[in-house]
Amino acid sequence: MKRFVAIAKGRVQRVGYREHVYNETFDIDISGYVKNLDTGEVEIVAEGAESDLLDLITRINIIQRPIAVKSFTVRWEEPSGAYSDFEI
Repeated sequence: MKRFVAIAKGRVQRVGYREHVYNETFDIDISGYVKNLDTGEVEIVAEGAESDLLDLITRINIIQRPIAVKSFTVRWEEPSGAYSDFEI
């Protein structure tokens, strides 16, 4: 099991980005959360199998109208096991 913390910058608030991230975790064994930050960025914390997490990163680092992720940083950490599912 692995864990990443990602920060998405760009046009990512009030455009359905959190819902997009949530939908991309559906039916996959990934837990964690996605939330808006006061800075206008979105934080994603996800835990799961490394291959699933790498696929998720590819599917959420997007420019797909009206969403426009201009910067996407990922920090890998040790998993905590604190999450039972994925939440907005």
